[in-house]
Amino acid sequence: MNCAELRQRIVDPSSASTGGHAPVVAHLQECGECRSLARAFGEVERLFGAADRAFPPDDLDERIRRRLARAPGAVPRLLRDPRILGAAAVVAIAIGAGLLLRPRGRETTAAPAAPRSQAIRDAKPTAAEGPPPAILAIRSTPIAVGGAPLSDAEKAQALGVRPLEFVEFVPVLVALDPFFPETLSGAAPRSLGRPDSPEDVMTRLIAWDDAGPTGRERWLQLDRAFGATEAALRRQVELRWGVVGGFTPEEKSGLRRIVSRLVELDEKRRARVSADIRALARYPARERRTRWRSLPFARGLTGQEIASGEKLLLSF
Repeated sequence: MNCAELRQRIVDPSSASTGGHAPVVAHLQECGECRSLARAFGEVERLFGAADRAFPPDDLDERIRRRLARAPGAVPRLLRDPRILGAAAVVAIAIGAGLLLRPRGRETTAAPAAPRSQAIRDAKPTAAEGPPPAILAIRSTPIAVGGAPLSDAEKAQALGVRPLEFVEFVPVLVALDPFFPETLSGAAPRSLGRPDSPEDVMTRLIAWDDAGPTGRERWLQLDRAFGATEAALRRQVELRWGVVGGFTPEEKSGLRRIVSRLVELDEKRRARVSADIRALARYPARERRTRWRSLPFARGLTGQEIASGEKLLLSF
């Protein structure tokens, strides 16, 4: 099941009778974006379930005719009626949820749902199916969003690892060695410590839940690998993150591409380029910018890559 099929199933109840629950659960475990959309749809359903059904007054048509006969500019009391406003709000939420969750691209026609009795006779139970957990219901078809709630042990594990963005960026920080001073000093960024504020704790737990089983295992492996490195190198990498961690996603992407270009060079040329970049530290900021852009290596970079490397060079 792909993202478009899952979103079609959420929006179109007639598609809920096809495919079973197992592919839905499997896709939600791997796709954070679809889990977020499913949660959003769940909030809409919970809002509908909690709201009292709004009924218009029996004399609504007569009252509308009387109000239309009033002088222009007068505000009809009908528009101040909380029951009418409530009905309008529910309709607006329904329309917004449908537009948000409807899959993009070419429209597909959902297959007509088979009669319930026929579907029950034709269904072949498998070990992967089983009764789905009722965390989010697509009409009468409940599906799981992110699995069961995290246990205390899982929460402790999530709060004990370093941020995923950092451990994923460690190889880039190491490869960007020519851009950094030989030695950095100071304290490691607080963002690499255990989350302490309620907001940081919640952010970490949500990220852990969204990662899914495979993503969590990879996260743990990266964290363990970094923790096993030599202490002095680990400290320098953490201090480098203190410089780069505040860069925008686009700037970080530019740094990643600079590293990929360095890796593509043969060893001899990479050593020469690294020496040229290190030599820029001797110049004042304005001259450093000009000399960076005039390097043969930089002339082959994109504008975003040049700007990302320049920002890093001017950070010291």
